[in-house]
Amino acid sequence: MYIGKLILPLIDPKVSNIFGAILLSYIGISFIVENIRLEKKRLGYDTSFYYESSFKYKNLLVDPYILNLDNSHNINLRKCLALSISLSVNNICTNFSASITGVNLSISVFLNFIISILFVYIGYFNRNINFSKYLIRYSNFISGIVLIAFGIYEIFV
Repeated sequence: MYIGKLILPLIDPKVSNIFGAILLSYIGISFIVENIRLEKKRLGYDTSFYYESSFKYKNLLVDPYILNLDNSHNINLRKCLALSISLSVNNICTNFSASITGVNLSISVFLNFIISILFVYIGYFNRNINFSKYLIRYSNFISGIVLIAFGIYEIFV
């Protein structure tokens, strides 16, 4: 987000707000397309015509149980760093576009931290509940809708 804040004074505020909002909406659309691809792949359809990222961090985000291949059910420092780096790389474009639209850096980091800790805590205790499985299955779709709504909100506000 800091890089976006550095670029912000160089661009007209209206243009930067619209650009950031469109970029947020585009990221939301890509999340929805990724959800459609994963659903089709899960149902056994050919998804080779979809763009599939070759980055290793994407595999970790799609299936975080890769970290638990040793069945230890605990997160050591190496696993924690791998997950942290994957999540950070995944959020670079979203954070950049949010900062261009003028989202407050401190509040965003604080809320991101609180929400992440809350969902990790809830996920730890509720991983076998159907709601959690439903939430995991449609997380890309939900994220996409939220980003599109946030992008539209930023265009008009």
